[in-house]
Amino acid sequence: MHHRLTAVTACGTAAAIVTSLGLFSGTSALAAENAPDITESALTEVDPEGLELAGARAGSQATSAVTRADTTNLPPLLRAPAAYGEVSRGFTASVATHVASSSAASGQGAAEAGTAAEAAVASGGAGTGDAGTGSAGTSDIRTADETVPLPDASGSVTETTEDGIAIAALSQEMEVPEGNPAVVGLTYDEYADVEFEVRAKTDGQWSEWSHIHVENFGEGEPGTDPYYVAGASSLQIRVLGDAGVPEGTSIMLVDPKKLDSDAEAVRDNQPLVPADDAGEESGQSGDSGSAGDSGEAGAAAPGIVGTSARGEHGRECTATGGCTCPECAGAGAAQTVYQPGSASAAVPTSKKEVKKPTIRSRKDWGADESLRAGSPEYTSAPTAAVIHHTDGKNDYDAEDVPSILRGIYTFHVKGRGWADVGYNVLADKYGRLWEGRAGGVAKPVLGAHAQGYNSGTFGISVLGDYSKKAPPRETRDAVAQVIAWKLAKSDTPADGKTTIEGERMNTIVGHRDVGDTDCPGEAFYDTFGEIRKTAVAFQEGKDPVKEAEEKKAAEKAEKEQAEKEQAEKDKADEEEKEKDSEKDGSGLEGGVVDGISGGAADLS
Repeated sequence: MHHRLTAVTACGTAAAIVTSLGLFSGTSALAAENAPDITESALTEVDPEGLELAGARAGSQATSAVTRADTTNLPPLLRAPAAYGEVSRGFTASVATHVASSSAASGQGAAEAGTAAEAAVASGGAGTGDAGTGSAGTSDIRTADETVPLPDASGSVTETTEDGIAIAALSQEMEVPEGNPAVVGLTYDEYADVEFEVRAKTDGQWSEWSHIHVENFGEGEPGTDPYYVAGASSLQIRVLGDAGVPEGTSIMLVDPKKLDSDAEAVRDNQPLVPADDAGEESGQSGDSGSAGDSGEAGAAAPGIVGTSARGEHGRECTATGGCTCPECAGAGAAQTVYQPGSASAAVPTSKKEVKKPTIRSRKDWGADESLRAGSPEYTSAPTAAVIHHTDGKNDYDAEDVPSILRGIYTFHVKGRGWADVGYNVLADKYGRLWEGRAGGVAKPVLGAHAQGYNSGTFGISVLGDYSKKAPPRETRDAVAQVIAWKLAKSDTPADGKTTIEGERMNTIVGHRDVGDTDCPGEAFYDTFGEIRKTAVAFQEGKDPVKEAEEKKAAEKAEKEQAEKEQAEKDKADEEEKEKDSEKDGSGLEGGVVDGISGGAADLS
């Protein structure tokens, strides 16, 4: 049975609550027709029909990371219930450490986060994949403030994965819109020590279970990141861990639809074609991605961010005109203090000029500006860039991109309760750049992409999951170019160091460097040296992309010339061989005839 999230149903385990969040009074019929469809379904327990689906109990990368060291060679059916309990408790403790680390970064208390970063199972092994060797009785997760009892290892877990992890909740098979991407995510009332996973069915085959990342970005309500799929027919969601289903857990499915303008937006958005900064409109925030440098609020001296950063000698930076911290004194640049909601920020005395890359606007990808809340806030010009990946499948087509962006935006606002999409800019696997959070891409818009590090940073996310394979070179070059452009506004070198919230770090970092996450994926992260080098080249006035293309073209021409010359030589050699063969054949024929003729004459 498929559970289509388009009508109110009651199936015992989940009740689908259809909402028309994309439709509201006062909009035109066309706007209503184009608005994303949003449906929600409560997720409270394990659905029996969902459990019968092929692979519903299968392990995942997350579960195997813990169970690999804890399971034996015995088949699952022969393992004792106590063994399952110990493995599952170790998994829960590992998840608890991750949740606590993320929550601690966002200022969550121990009671809200569930555990502290120091959480450990009393029997040992929390956060390391070691379930411990204690008895099967009740164990505790100890925190700095409290001791939280864990379920009894035997008898309390009714459903588990094949590798012994408790399944706290499992959805039915949920059909997704046909012909365009879908975005799904979860929201809940409080953070809990659980793992959220999703899988998709395409052409009748289920994918592996994939992790849906959870982190509080300091804005809105608890929930997961949005996860998108393209070309799938259905989805399934599950919650793993002994902590149970978080109160108020709900699945939100967004059908962003496909608009007639999507193909045009993609066709016109050619990768890495520099735009002319001259004459750019300042305009209203969010109207266009080409908002001009005239609207730039300015930049702080490198390493100075808001009022929380400190100089290298420990003196607090006030980011005011009279600040005497070592870095401000050396820069002699700060003029005004940043105030949230204001476009005012510290202004440097000088900065490099880097040409702005082409970035398509929010209007181009179809952002409904009535969804976002309030007005954009601004910070000091970024002295660091934080690179992310969005999670989701990498098999999307070029024309799917605007639809995916609308889905992510809708979930961030309607699902998580954020003011706007969290990232400042997004990139796709084709090397195209798209404006994210409203306010003007040339301005230092305060994003919501790295909790505790949003002020003074620039967040860019690439559509896809790049844990195993890095994005294509075109995308990496696009990321490098836009970062070079943004950092140049504060005269910050792409291969330098900066201070954000009192921490010294590289000016180009990954989300994992400032949060407890794998983002932007191991394979992508391994290319950061190349990205820094490319960004530096852009800042030095070079065009490494053009140079690479010219080098590639020259190498191709040289190869073609060499092949042509070789082909001509081979042809000449072949012709020479044919001539020699003909010559040899003619001589042989004449000799035989002469011999026969001579013999015949003798006989006569």
